[in-house]
Amino acid sequence: MADYPTTLPQPSTTAGVVDPGLLRSDGGGPELEQRTSFNSGRTDFSMSFEMDNSTYKTWLAWVQANAFDWFNMDVITDRYGYIYSNQLVRFTSPVTYQKRGDNWLSASVTAELIPGYGL
Repeated sequence: MADYPTTLPQPSTTAGVVDPGLLRSDGGGPELEQRTSFNSGRTDFSMSFEMDNSTYKTWLAWVQANAFDWFNMDVITDRYGYIYSNQLVRFTSPVTYQKRGDNWLSASVTAELIPGYGL
């Protein structure tokens, strides 16, 4: 399992939501029936990385080779103040980028984190 390189930019923003894995369906009565679709909750979140153009080439090469499998990464949370913690992460969407200036851009991606599995 890979570790996110310390030489690459850390995410500048993260926003997540916990998915408890529940499916709801219309039942015969007034209440919805619900069942669990997987055994443990997961956290889906979006991340944004800001960097210059040359760093983006290096970052994207690492992402394409490693980030769609599980890897260890420091993730920031602002739930209890800004706290970094090492977590098990994988990217789940294509990378999109937006130019922010002549030699500057922001890359965004959706990722999955399994709470409690960090090292």
